[in-house]
Amino acid sequence: MPSARINPLVAAAHEHPYPYYAALRNEAPVFFDAEHKIWVVSRADLIMQLMQSPHCVVRPPNEPVPAAIVGTPAAEVFARLIRMNEGQAHLPLKQAIGRSLALVDTACLPQLVKKWRRAECDLHALCHFVPVAVLADLLGFAPETQPEIMGWLADFVACLSPLSRDADLARASVAAQCLLTHFTGVLEGDVPQGSVLANLLQDSEGIDRQVLLANLIGLLTQSYEATAGLLGNCLIALQQQGMSDDLPLTSFVEEVARYDPSVQNTRRFVVQDLEINGQLLRKGDAVLLLLAAANRDAAFNAKGDDFAQGRTDHRSLSFGYGRHSCPGQALAIKITTAVLSDYLAQVGMAGPMQWRYQASVNGRIPRFISHQENVI
Repeated sequence: MPSARINPLVAAAHEHPYPYYAALRNEAPVFFDAEHKIWVVSRADLIMQLMQSPHCVVRPPNEPVPAAIVGTPAAEVFARLIRMNEGQAHLPLKQAIGRSLALVDTACLPQLVKKWRRAECDLHALCHFVPVAVLADLLGFAPETQPEIMGWLADFVACLSPLSRDADLARASVAAQCLLTHFTGVLEGDVPQGSVLANLLQDSEGIDRQVLLANLIGLLTQSYEATAGLLGNCLIALQQQGMSDDLPLTSFVEEVARYDPSVQNTRRFVVQDLEINGQLLRKGDAVLLLLAAANRDAAFNAKGDDFAQGRTDHRSLSFGYGRHSCPGQALAIKITTAVLSDYLAQVGMAGPMQWRYQASVNGRIPRFISHQENVI
């Protein structure tokens, strides 16, 4: 048991979780949190070992979808997400998504950011709306449908959080059905040639269309939260760390993704007894993998607690590792860089910002406080 104490299930939204993470790595890299009935792992080598282990899976075998959404349209989407499944069945689609995203001509990103960034755009809209709008545009969705899609995505992400209430889950179910219906119509219509969606349809022949639909929704929801968090954390790093003008902006974004990632942890479930770092994990145990702690592990990144733009030995687990690594990692970094570049060109280095972190068990997503909210 580490000497420093934070509830590991809410550390992602804590103001200063990194001293706690450091204490875990040094004192108890694998320990059982009896209060929350979960193993907590914080060292990079051990996390990579578990993420590669065939004895650890992303969902408990007896609960492939959260019990709270069973029987709803949200469950239909959740059950088909690549990142929520194991085995080879989803590998062809994951590879097709990776190939289609790799074909994106990122030279168009500055133009798309300008298209979707409104003059009155506040920081919340900048982080949550613009990256998703850019991705939806790349996919090939009609511009006039963007506001509806954004509203549905905002409601749907509630089904991915154990903190959501019944009313949130009900809205998520409605949103899931709306997204499925809308995306089905798009696939059956005239998909713009050269779009990510056109390339994906051509590259995914023979793949179940319902699985494809679910993972299109998954791509956008990941951008809605994870990319929003990355962009928000970049804005915070600009204020707290500054930025080198002698290095590419991309290197700044990559270092933020390592140093203060939007996805702080992920879970695994043990399906066969295994021993790690002298601890015996039993079949049925839940494991919390602290990716944000691993990113700062000195054995993984030299002087990991230092913000160092332009690291030549940069390593990060923020986008997953092994069979569950995110195929959209490179594009997410490039979209974030394009939005941040446009923001700096239009606004420059903004004055002091205030924020609080959105309640979450795994996401570090800042909610910026406007002057009006601060006064109230």
